[in-house]
Amino acid sequence: MKEVVIDKFPGDYETATVLHWKVEEGDAVREGQTLVKLNLEGKSYSLAAPLSGFIQDIYIDEGEEVKVGDVIASVDESKSGENSVEVDAD
Repeated sequence: MKEVVIDKFPGDYETATVLHWKVEEGDAVREGQTLVKLNLEGKSYSLAAPLSGFIQDIYIDEGEEVKVGDVIASVDESKSGENSVEVDAD
């Protein structure tokens, strides 16, 4: 199992709000697939899966604030990488 850690946000942003999870615990994901939509000061950004596997746990609820370094989920790759992620603009 690997933790999904927010590596950095675009620009100088340090925090974001979770808008909507695109996956649920137990879902299969592939590397590059959108996991969650984030709001950075009114702009929507997608956070992609850093590796393929199954979503083991989601640690952050919709509406919660996240910051660089936060662990937001875990992926079980034994059922199918790198574990930190970068946020890209939609």
